[in-house]
Amino acid sequence: PAVVVGLMIGLLGVAVVAGVGGSDLDGDGLAVLAPVGAGLCYGVGFCWAARHLMDIPTVVAATGQVAGATVLLAPVAAVTSIVDGGVPRASHLAAVAVLGVVGTGLAYTLSYRIIADLGPTAASLVTYLIPVVALVAGWLVYDEPVPLRVVLGGAVIVASVALVTRARRAAPAPTPTA
Repeated sequence: PAVVVGLMIGLLGVAVVAGVGGSDLDGDGLAVLAPVGAGLCYGVGFCWAARHLMDIPTVVAATGQVAGATVLLAPVAAVTSIVDGGVPRASHLAAVAVLGVVGTGLAYTLSYRIIADLGPTAASLVTYLIPVVALVAGWLVYDEPVPLRVVLGGAVIVASVALVTRARRAAPAPTPTA
């Protein structure tokens, strides 16, 4: 029960950060639904990975996911680049490759390791922290203003992650069945 309460509190914190009910969204519900949908996809993905990918080495699973996405999305990227009149230079392609291998590939490798070690619920907590990190980075790098509701929502998110982590540590280990 404490894990569920912690997850619900985290969702509330994300809603506060996103500005649900606030005036700064100008009625654009899609601006709120898009990250909520992304978070839902993360959660489903973590559970699916825990069920189907734990017998596969983490590097193999991450490589398969990134390679599969590359094969599926490369034609879309090519068509949109042509339609927009842009032709990517070698430096652009190199940057995308480095980002895919180092950024995304490494992140998925770590995610699969966390799923294997701690389970999908603990691993999914990263989705609560993404908006907090993004807002802090925007403040540090671009000197973006940080409204009080964002600070409060971020504090709620961090508290929920702490609650879920503490509750999962305190929970008794499951007993194996014969």
